[in-house]
Amino acid sequence: MTPVKKYFLLFLIWGLFLPTAALFSQQNLQAIQELVEEKMEEYDIPGLAVGVMRDGTLIYERYLGFSDLEEQTVVTAAHVFHTASISKPFTAMAILQLQAAGKLQIDDPVTACWPAFKLRDKRYTQITVRQLLNHSSGMPDVKDYQWGSNLS
Repeated sequence: MTPVKKYFLLFLIWGLFLPTAALFSQQNLQAIQELVEEKMEEYDIPGLAVGVMRDGTLIYERYLGFSDLEEQTVVTAAHVFHTASISKPFTAMAILQLQAAGKLQIDDPVTACWPAFKLRDKRYTQITVRQLLNHSSGMPDVKDYQWGSNLS
């Protein structure tokens, strides 16, 4: 499975399915755990953390698999994950909410809402928020995401 599909699956579990789990019984939470474990195996997901909240209270938490397969380091509550592409839908939603509130326009230059934004190439002043959202700004990709580094 490609990383994009893995992140999409995790987004579906995390962002859409699990919030509704707070309405379920303990038996249904067990079914969720079994589903998560099944999908981890099916999509070769080495490790993840799952949490379900109800009215601001954590009602279910589970840490599954490994954060480092070579070292066999198990995922714990203290583990910090790289959010990577899973953060994109939440960032886009927040930006669109800001636009709906009249706080920014996605076709405005990034520098209109973030004056400190600067690049060596002077064309940075023409980059719009929309271009950042749809990856058409012309900015180069990061060369090393440091996936193996400890974020804590």
